[in-house]
Amino acid sequence: MRVIIIAGGSFEPCLEILPEDFVICADSGFDSALKYGIHTNLLVGDMDSLKTDAGCMKDKIVFPVRKDYTDSEIAVKHALSMHPDEIILLGAVGTRLDHSVGNIFLLKQIHDAGADGCIADRHNRVYYYKDSFEIRDRCGATVSLIPLSSAIEGITTYGLDYSLSSETLYFGATRGLSNKVTEGIAGYTSKRGEGLLIIASDDEL
Repeated sequence: MRVIIIAGGSFEPCLEILPEDFVICADSGFDSALKYGIHTNLLVGDMDSLKTDAGCMKDKIVFPVRKDYTDSEIAVKHALSMHPDEIILLGAVGTRLDHSVGNIFLLKQIHDAGADGCIADRHNRVYYYKDSFEIRDRCGATVSLIPLSSAIEGITTYGLDYSLSSETLYFGATRGLSNKVTEGIAGYTSKRGEGLLIIASDDEL
């Protein structure tokens, strides 16, 4: 099962939403869904930034403005309660850098719950990285591995332009940025550490 979450950041359609996907809109993400004709299964949030009248949505959960979680995290927590295989966040980054970073870090929560997680827009795919990651059918794309822990140790790569063999990437350094995928199957393995893996392209992914 795949859950699509549409948050309140910058949004343009960047992947096909299938009829069997379960779509959750977080607050003003509902405005984006309506704009592009995307069917919403559930609306959640405090509705403080929603411009559209949500009276047409029967399936919604309204929260108080003063609360411990952002609307995006509420959507993620609800999605995880459904035990999906995959959660994709759209509209998760935008002008609010605090919300953008917070949404990116929600990928760890998704990973720790046993689901695959991704933040997607037209030019980027962001994943939480731990232990290993395989990239398929992205030849020519740029890939970056950014440590979140003090270091990611014992990294070995395959199918990438700049190779690493049991090496270390350190938090606060940029050595892991802007590698290139050169093969149909590429990836990383490592022994310790965690980070963000970002696949990017100037063209649409």
